[in-house]
Amino acid sequence: MASAERTLYSVEDYNTVFNPQGYIKESYGTVEHYEGLSKKLLEIVFQYFKHGSFSGPRCLDFGCGPVIHLMATASCYFNDITAAEFASNNRREIEKWIKNEPDAWDWSGYINYICELDGNKETCEERTEKIRQSIKDVIPCDVFKSNPLEPREVDPYDVIMTSLCLEAACMDREQYKMAVKNVASLLKSGGALVAFVILGQTFYDVEGKYYHSLSLDKPFVVKCLEEADFIDIETVQDLPLQEVHLDGRVISDYEGWMVVTAKKK
Repeated sequence: MASAERTLYSVEDYNTVFNPQGYIKESYGTVEHYEGLSKKLLEIVFQYFKHGSFSGPRCLDFGCGPVIHLMATASCYFNDITAAEFASNNRREIEKWIKNEPDAWDWSGYINYICELDGNKETCEERTEKIRQSIKDVIPCDVFKSNPLEPREVDPYDVIMTSLCLEAACMDREQYKMAVKNVASLLKSGGALVAFVILGQTFYDVEGKYYHSLSLDKPFVVKCLEEADFIDIETVQDLPLQEVHLDGRVISDYEGWMVVTAKKK
């Protein structure tokens, strides 16, 4: 659990305190990070998209942060992807990669692995260009608004992905329930949700700064999805060690993680 001595930053601090590339380096530095957790996640998402029974070209990565790995995976199946993120500095990091700016993060290790999952049908360079072309827009979002993409009014999406977003934004479980319903409002009937959820985490550390995380458990998350009119809820769950260390620091107290897939009624 988070120590009483720690100052926990919240979502309001992401634009002023959070360092996007510091976060990427410590949490996503290589595709082998966290004993291959990123590889497991990409494989699960890739296989779900490959075998999933849904249709339509439009995919939303909600609360994407400064990372592109889920959008890179989705680009194998969707050619109209929107990146939605609350923090402007994180959006800027995504835009730098799309524009291939010199100081953008190098995601080639992840993209190479996605190429492997897809049978090496194309080179890393070819896939990179397709990903950039597939991400049609990078926009602000606020999960606490009834229309989280306000002021934009958009048609419901065919698929929504979200990773490590709601637990970072929500301060309590009532907020989380509301946030799930708000995100669900952006999805069409019959559309698919793919969510990567951290379990039991109360904080995470980026470069020695501690950020709030709402402690979640599987039964609660599933109940929230059911109350937001999701059906066919399935989970893939893993239970690693309770603490994650980097350079002698405890950077997370998470108890596990799960990938949740569901359909909207």
